[in-house]
Amino acid sequence: MLLVVASFITQVFTDRPAAVPDDYRVASLPTQERQGPVQDADDRGRIVPSRVDVAYRIYGPEAGPPVVLLHGSPGSASDFHLLAPALALEGYRVVVPDLPGFGYSARWVPDYSNKAHARYVFDLLDELGIESAHFVGFSMSGGVVLRLYEQQPQRMQTATLLAAIGIQEGEGSGDYYFEHLKYGIGYLLLVGGMEFVPNFGMLEYAPAEPLQLIGTRSDRHAFLRNFWDTDQRDYRGTLERFDKPMLIIHAERDPMIPAWTAYEHHRIVEHSELVMRSADDFAGDATIINHMMMANERGNGYVIDALLPFLERHRDPGVQPVRRTLDLTDGDAPASTLRLPGDLEVRRSMNAWAKIGVIIVGTLILEDPTSIAVGLFIKAGQIDLLLGVFAVLVGIFLGDLLLYLIGYVVGRRALRWAPIARWVPTRQVDMLGDWFDRKGWKAVLASRFVPGTRLPLYVAAGVTGNKPGRFMLWTFLAVCIWVPVIIGLVMVLGKAARSPFQVLLDFGGWPAFVGVVLLLMFVMHNAVLLLTRGGRRRLVVKLRRQVEREYWSAWRYYLPMIPYWLYLMARHRSLTVWMLANPGMPDGGVVGESKSDILAGADDPAILPHAFIAAERGAEQAPQAVADRRAGRALAVMQERGWSFPIILKPDAAQRGAGVRLVHDADEVNAFFAATPGDAQLQVYHPGPCEAGVFYIRHPDHHQGKIFSITDKVFPFIEGDGEQTIEELIWRHPRYRMQHDMFHVRMIDRLQEVPGPGERVTLGMAGNHVQGCMFKDGGHLITPELEARIDELAKRVEGFYFGRIDLRYKDAASFKRGEDLAVIEINGVTSESTNLYDPSWSFWRAQRVLREQWRHLCEIGAAHRRRGLKAKSVPRLLLDILKYYREREIVTVSD
Repeated sequence: MLLVVASFITQVFTDRPAAVPDDYRVASLPTQERQGPVQDADDRGRIVPSRVDVAYRIYGPEAGPPVVLLHGSPGSASDFHLLAPALALEGYRVVVPDLPGFGYSARWVPDYSNKAHARYVFDLLDELGIESAHFVGFSMSGGVVLRLYEQQPQRMQTATLLAAIGIQEGEGSGDYYFEHLKYGIGYLLLVGGMEFVPNFGMLEYAPAEPLQLIGTRSDRHAFLRNFWDTDQRDYRGTLERFDKPMLIIHAERDPMIPAWTAYEHHRIVEHSELVMRSADDFAGDATIINHMMMANERGNGYVIDALLPFLERHRDPGVQPVRRTLDLTDGDAPASTLRLPGDLEVRRSMNAWAKIGVIIVGTLILEDPTSIAVGLFIKAGQIDLLLGVFAVLVGIFLGDLLLYLIGYVVGRRALRWAPIARWVPTRQVDMLGDWFDRKGWKAVLASRFVPGTRLPLYVAAGVTGNKPGRFMLWTFLAVCIWVPVIIGLVMVLGKAARSPFQVLLDFGGWPAFVGVVLLLMFVMHNAVLLLTRGGRRRLVVKLRRQVEREYWSAWRYYLPMIPYWLYLMARHRSLTVWMLANPGMPDGGVVGESKSDILAGADDPAILPHAFIAAERGAEQAPQAVADRRAGRALAVMQERGWSFPIILKPDAAQRGAGVRLVHDADEVNAFFAATPGDAQLQVYHPGPCEAGVFYIRHPDHHQGKIFSITDKVFPFIEGDGEQTIEELIWRHPRYRMQHDMFHVRMIDRLQEVPGPGERVTLGMAGNHVQGCMFKDGGHLITPELEARIDELAKRVEGFYFGRIDLRYKDAASFKRGEDLAVIEINGVTSESTNLYDPSWSFWRAQRVLREQWRHLCEIGAAHRRRGLKAKSVPRLLLDILKYYREREIVTVSD
């Protein structure tokens, strides 16, 4: 606070214009406002100087035709250090003022508008005895030139708009109110906000530097007030009435004022002359030179080439202006509309607030595609940069708040919604909320830059209901960092992303537009990962998962199988013959079969004790009450049968281990049923510690079945060193890092623990690949004794000929003897010989196993068909599968 106060006092005494150089002159002029001279300095309780010092330079002979060069904002007379001498050499008398608020002129004036500046210019000309002149308005001073015409048109010989403003539609978003909101925010940040940065006036003003944005307080004040005080809404009418010769000089790639405004000015003023410079003219120069073309030798040459002939043609006031267009861009005026799929248009005439609303809604529905599309439109000049950034920022921030509010308002009921339950681990909600409270802004910022982490974190933070104010603050700051980064990347990469599509498709077509959006999504999702250490780790894992076969998605395994499937279907003259392999299971066990029914039909002591907990279908009651009743029934079964914790709970029709949980107390039982409304199975937990998947096949024509394969399941664990946390040990493990996200959710309450040297930490005890278990080929475990025991067990399951029996056992020796087996579940025709996921196997070896598995499956099904069984039709099968997946609740897999 002391530094801030000292800085403020220092600036009060030091924030003055630099000493006026000898080649400048100073005129003391009446203080002006947009309505006219200030009549009474204390009229409205203000202390306003009655005179204002205006610095200016004069070049060329006194008798030459007068030309007035007016700089932009921010800027000064030095912006014309090349143009003014060049005109003077041609015999013109060139007057170049520093408009009040800028350069060496007075900084603090009551009005910085174009109207007030025009009045100062006329007062200066009166001081110099100049009756009329040629006026050149650069950038913001294009508005000053138009105000000069409005106030005293008889004193204007010609007007030149040099990369200049004009119609309201060309001002950023095109909306007066949005633009002034933007200037107001800018003033609060750059003027008010900078007061809290103890700079002691060291951000000094340098008049020779064009377009300086940061300087002393008065510099920033004048720059923003210039825009705030100026109103461009009536400039279109001024242009329509304009009857003086007008020259418009602009660049195709002007980053400040889009080229289409110059074309529009040229269209409105029918007798005007337009010189549009191509982007190729400025190749190799900084982008800003497209706007400040007169600030370098080459660009200034282009300005002189256009301006001098124009001035020469109109030395005589009686020469009538003639329309002339010199378009060096090799193209027509930029299209005013860029079409989207479905004929959606982004029109310049569209209200700015309507654009903002559309973008906000888009980000709430599809955040990334909308953000990328907005970036492309900004790059194409169809949407204003700040409008696009503002709208995307608001939309994403509202979306983040919505995620938080879902958890905060709806509470734990939200965790039962399928879209949320898919990502938010019910059991770890409190842990995630506590983690957010501990990490604060780091957690929010990390989730913004790491794809897939925001939804679980924000909903969990809302459910716990801790510190919503802090959440909103950190989220807003994270979005303020994220949005400029993502849109900036789109603008940089947009052209490169378009190139491959332009070869095949017109970029204006929706297929190419969608293609560019998708390509940029892929590039940026991966590029963003490079910004953080955790992100870089995830990117490496992402790339390795594409190479290491055991982590491939199912379609990559089964796509090469399509020709062989077609061969088998043709050979057996049926698309669904394989469904007949297990007559004792619905459709052979394709999908949705009841695990409890299958086990209940097997009269064998190896079957683990289990119980079926039915769903309450058609109950019009509170979901939590239903979940509580079902949890009560499960606990009652445990008490009645003498079962103790831990115990296994899982959906009765689970697929690939989805929803399997090892629960340790009544609270976890309640949490399971709150997230799993369907039928469930309660099963006694067998500690193992070993687990295997035994794939069994038996041809109906053969009395004896056989073991096709055995998968030996290796459970994940880490060993501590007394220095690294569990999280770091997971990341450093060559295998476990590949499934870090899953382990992160499961171990979230222990991630920061530091295991002692040699201490063993188990990461999972479910024999499922998606939960971190490694599958190894267990062919060495097959013995005649084991094969006979498995055949005996399989025959006790009615109608079971093909599938995988998952079981637990104590040690390899007893397992080989076929002793002490504990069957977890029996899977049907869509089960896999999971030894094919052995990381030491080649892809082609795995494919051979798959082909052999399907050959046996179809042969067994065909044998049953010969005995009179009929398979379900393909349409009916597809409908049943769709119905199952539509009704199934996917929950986060956890031990």
